[in-house]
Amino acid sequence: MSNLQKLAFAIIEHLSSELKSGAITGDSAESLEVSIQCLEAVYGINRNDPSQTAALKSDKPLAEIFKNATQTKGGTTAAQPTREDREKAEQLKTEGNQLMKEEKYQEAIRCYTKAIELDSSNAVFPCNRAAAYGKIGEHQKAIEDCQKALSLDPNYGKAYGRMGLSYHNQNNFQKAKESYSKALELEPGSTFYQTSLAQVEEKLNESQRGTGNARPAAGGLPGLGGLDLGSLLTNPAIMDMAQTFMSNPGVQQMMTNMMQGGAGSAGGAAGIFQAAQQFGERMQESDPELFEQLRGQAQAAVNEHSGQNPPRDGQDPNPG
Repeated sequence: MSNLQKLAFAIIEHLSSELKSGAITGDSAESLEVSIQCLEAVYGINRNDPSQTAALKSDKPLAEIFKNATQTKGGTTAAQPTREDREKAEQLKTEGNQLMKEEKYQEAIRCYTKAIELDSSNAVFPCNRAAAYGKIGEHQKAIEDCQKALSLDPNYGKAYGRMGLSYHNQNNFQKAKESYSKALELEPGSTFYQTSLAQVEEKLNESQRGTGNARPAAGGLPGLGGLDLGSLLTNPAIMDMAQTFMSNPGVQQMMTNMMQGGAGSAGGAAGIFQAAQQFGERMQESDPELFEQLRGQAQAAVNEHSGQNPPRDGQDPNPG
């Protein structure tokens, strides 16, 4: 067996592993399948032949061989992460998680990046950084980090879920569907993945019916004051903000009081007001177009009930 044939076999094995991981889908997956078939034909490789497979198979997978080769500096292979490096990386991850809760996303990204530099074998670090990139609208970087995490752990459901969210935000509904489907396969109990998958499937159905990605008409849902709730319910960023809003202790306490028939405390009401204000601010930053649309519709509904005329087209409903 020639070295070239062994190299071709290693490439075929690597490409096949990528396909099985599900990280590459759609047209890209079809292209890989064609490449595998071509390499097998050119180098006369039959992976169904046990004797040939045993003769061609390398001791280490191609990805590991490549990683070791690229880490070589001055003829010496770079050392694997020490125990201290791994512990420091974990500390940085914890710091990054806390910064995420504080909505300090750039700082969180720096922590996760340092963690990756210390320990590049941990799939959690790039997956967490993907979440931070998603928060600041860097969806392509988030996708790349999710793919990096999946190359380390092909069964990492959260990485598929976050990749689906980023594709969703890019309006790439087919890719989002594929990612959400894989995430749901790995984590079948996730209601978030179920809801998100249903949303992108509806978007794809709309596209097939010729309605494209258009949002619902300005009239909104009936009986709700003309608000375009359809846009809210199909916007993944807004849904994420809503989850954060509902996790606020003030909101939860007020809901408990309501269910028990109580009036609720002033502190709980203040907490709800503060959380709602933050929700509106984050929504305005995430999708200013949708924010202005909903604000205009809300103002129109108020004017209608109060007997005032709505603002004319193109007029700022809240000048100044």
